[in-house]
Amino acid sequence: MSVHKFYILLVCISLFCCTSKEYKIPITTTSKEALAEYQKGIQFTDVLKIDEAEVAFKKAIALDSTFAMAYLELALLRDDYDIRKNLIAKAMSYLDNLSEGEQLLILGKNKFYGNDEGEPEFYYFEKLARLYPEDDIANFQFGYINVHHGQHFPDSAIHYYKKALAINPKVSKYYERLTEAYLLNQDFDNAEKNINTHINFLPDHVTPRITYGEMLLTEHRYEESFEAYKKVLELNPKAAWAMIGSATNLNFLNRFKEARNYIIMLDSIPLSDYEYRHKWRVKTCSYLVEGKIDSAIVVLKQQKKETESGVNKRETVFHQYYPLLRMTRFYFENNQPQEGLASYAKLKDFVHANITRESTLTNINNLENYYNAYALFLNGDVAKAEQILINIQEKSEAEKLLLGKILLKQQQYSEAIDLLIQLDTENAFYQYWLAKTYQMDNQMEAYQNQISKIKTLIEIDDLDYALIARFL
Repeated sequence: MSVHKFYILLVCISLFCCTSKEYKIPITTTSKEALAEYQKGIQFTDVLKIDEAEVAFKKAIALDSTFAMAYLELALLRDDYDIRKNLIAKAMSYLDNLSEGEQLLILGKNKFYGNDEGEPEFYYFEKLARLYPEDDIANFQFGYINVHHGQHFPDSAIHYYKKALAINPKVSKYYERLTEAYLLNQDFDNAEKNINTHINFLPDHVTPRITYGEMLLTEHRYEESFEAYKKVLELNPKAAWAMIGSATNLNFLNRFKEARNYIIMLDSIPLSDYEYRHKWRVKTCSYLVEGKIDSAIVVLKQQKKETESGVNKRETVFHQYYPLLRMTRFYFENNQPQEGLASYAKLKDFVHANITRESTLTNINNLENYYNAYALFLNGDVAKAEQILINIQEKSEAEKLLLGKILLKQQQYSEAIDLLIQLDTENAFYQYWLAKTYQMDNQMEAYQNQISKIKTLIEIDDLDYALIARFL
């Protein structure tokens, strides 16, 4: 056995022995010095000292170029997605030499950020939490996946976040995500208590104060939320999420010109990829809330053009694909079927030329029947539209909604309710159509209850909520 291989083995064994007593995920590296830098990076990350954490993780990698977990942590540090994917790919390349816990973490994150291969991310993080029930990271990651990527189990998320905090109460993101889970449950008392604990933990940082603004917004306390975000901007004039939150509040207060001034402010500060995405979303939402779908479509065209022209060089596929996808939808929602079909044709061509992910290709191809049926419906040929939808074996949520609209047009209210009640309960747009059906069937108590429920689904720059906000 070479000295190099022996040292890897020695580090792995010593780490496992010193951590297994506490059931911690072992960390694999060839260098004790690299491990020390990695641990510094974790400590900095925990208290949101991102620049210092970046330096530490890069030092760890310089000391051990095979340090998979350092690549992973560096990848997750900032919301810059092309860099993130490259660094996760680097971590994946050293997978065979790692402990099972490290493998599960990296495989889960690789899947979470868009790789089609392997099991669903829920599988990896659930197994991680089972293997390491006393590890705060394992508990946190499983809690997180319980309320992301199509999962909606806030009670489970709260349970695992609280476990993570009980093990390690000195990690900012644990508090932040626990608050978010409380908000999903409309548990504002516990959300506020947790925010105050978070503020006490990080008294000089704006993150818990941004979360407080979001809580007030979720409660529809728009003026108070706006003031909370204002205070954040006094502490940090470059806090992008405070600008986005301010614009959202102003949208719901029908102060659209002021809202767009805050959106313009976003162009004057550096934005992460995630913040840049949401700059466009909040701008689109501003016009949707105002009821100007045609203006929202103009914003989407601007987003796409900025990328095509080379002004925006980040996530170039994302910032062409999503504007086309949303534009197509909004044309139909705006009763413009011909423009919608033309937009869909462009979307389909773009996807087949630029995207290889099978699930995306399948979803886009499947939209053809849906949009053909929608165009027929809007043009008055309800029978043909209905026949297309009936012939689809496994209907998507959107196809079920369109069939529900056809039933409404036919005044078959009971049948429409039976169908629409099956739709995603967390989607404000779908739930609004169920409310509208109750109203048309003169079930006013059910209608009012449904409207009250929809109001609990409010989120910052949520396109579905923005589409129906003016009707609530």
